[in-house]
Amino acid sequence: PMTFTAIGSIANVSYNALGYSPSGVLYALPFTANQNHLLTLNQTTGAVTDEGVVAGLPGGTNFNTGTVGSDGVYYVKQVGNNGVIYAINPTAKTATAINLTQSFIASDMAWVGGAGGGLYAVDDNGQLLSIATNGTVAAIGAPDTTGGVLGAQFGGTNGLFGSANDGSGFYKIDLTTGKKTLISGAPG
Repeated sequence: PMTFTAIGSIANVSYNALGYSPSGVLYALPFTANQNHLLTLNQTTGAVTDEGVVAGLPGGTNFNTGTVGSDGVYYVKQVGNNGVIYAINPTAKTATAINLTQSFIASDMAWVGGAGGGLYAVDDNGQLLSIATNGTVAAIGAPDTTGGVLGAQFGGTNGLFGSANDGSGFYKIDLTTGKKTLISGAPG
């Protein structure tokens, strides 16, 4: 089974919507005050740096889904059933709203497939979704509730993966059927 090892001490700010950029930077957004501030995390020490306000990103709301595309754009979605994602340019600290064709609740999303890839999310009901950067959302296959909610989703050139909140394990998600396959034990 997989184990997760803490890096550094406990941060002085709660954060979520983690996204790892191709340039090696780990981004997040605060999950308490200053929700529209961009954070970077040091992968060696765990230290969190507040990079400042992201223009165009609403404050007063929490973001729980985040990923970075192969082009370095940091995509985030607010908590709850809503139909907007935000494309953040981390260098300029500006966000552009992308209206979605369908609202959904997801606890994370991921960029899959490298330079030719795209956004995917397994929503909290187990439905695999493809999310085009123009806002088009398409359901893929049938919902699969195996493992419950995937609170952390990871994309690579070799597919979509997710870690279950209920501690049932680490799954690979089939991008043509939406079916989850347990590949390792993992803590919640």
